[in-house]
Amino acid sequence: MRTLWLASSVCIMQACGSLEARRLEAKQAAVEAELAQLHEQAETLDQQMVRLGLLPKPAQRAQARNAGKVKGRAQLNDHQTPKEALGEAMGVSWARTGTPSPLPELPEHERLAETPCGFKYKIESLKPISDFVLNRADLGKASPVVLFEDDQPLPAHAYPRDFQDRCAGAFRHAGFVILFSPTGAGPEAIENHRYHIEHAPDLPLKRGDDDREMFWVYPGTTVTFSFSRGWDSDWGPLWVDLSGKTSGPTEAPLVVRVAEEEHSFFKDNVFLSTQPEPSEEPWSLQIESPPEGPYFLLDLLTLGNPEKAAVVTGPRAFQGGAP
Repeated sequence: MRTLWLASSVCIMQACGSLEARRLEAKQAAVEAELAQLHEQAETLDQQMVRLGLLPKPAQRAQARNAGKVKGRAQLNDHQTPKEALGEAMGVSWARTGTPSPLPELPEHERLAETPCGFKYKIESLKPISDFVLNRADLGKASPVVLFEDDQPLPAHAYPRDFQDRCAGAFRHAGFVILFSPTGAGPEAIENHRYHIEHAPDLPLKRGDDDREMFWVYPGTTVTFSFSRGWDSDWGPLWVDLSGKTSGPTEAPLVVRVAEEEHSFFKDNVFLSTQPEPSEEPWSLQIESPPEGPYFLLDLLTLGNPEKAAVVTGPRAFQGGAP
């Protein structure tokens, strides 16, 4: 009789422990979902304060922190709104070569507690290239991670109404989690689908918040900007200015090749301002990340001077300056 009582007590304790564990897991999921919401609200508030002039742009803060680290000169030139744009005259084009280092396999999905249709994948290693981290660096919602449902890419950079409030089939790469909802009538629809992640193949890739086109260099790839015409001496001096951000762990540097020059960058913010020897022949600029190298998101690339310049990409150019 005593043995039976002890066995029953153990079973009750085990059941209680299991129940308590489930409660803790549900509480943790709720906290993580709330944290993602808070991150999004913080991003919005930060952007509003920047627009109102109450805070400097994060890129300006980063450049201030990197004062003296700009390669070639003390600061970047600002040729984003030249008097004459030379993009067409120089015949600029671009291409990505190489094979990106593989993304991690998706873990088991987890349900977002107390949401109508929310799920998540927790992948810590991809946090540095998430919308949250990039947006904080003034690079926008530009995560290059694409979530596929049955071999079809789901809409990215989604808002909570689509990745948790209804089964819209959408996702958001929010920090260390990929938040998503399946396509279907209810959360049980997830059992009818298969999911995996890939790098976005688009070059350039449109951002989620404003559709600005951004250039990603993935580990194991090279992005080459080709110019079908050399630099005309009548255009004045040639300055090449480039900036962006490296992300993720790296064992090898990012390499930028401009004409006959080569520059290496190991981490964080990349600033390069150089005056290469002008070529009258077609030439190219390469940005390479080896398989053990970092992710790199290009934010600015201009060639020329205040009078005449080719603006490949840049924040001010996107906002209405030179194409």
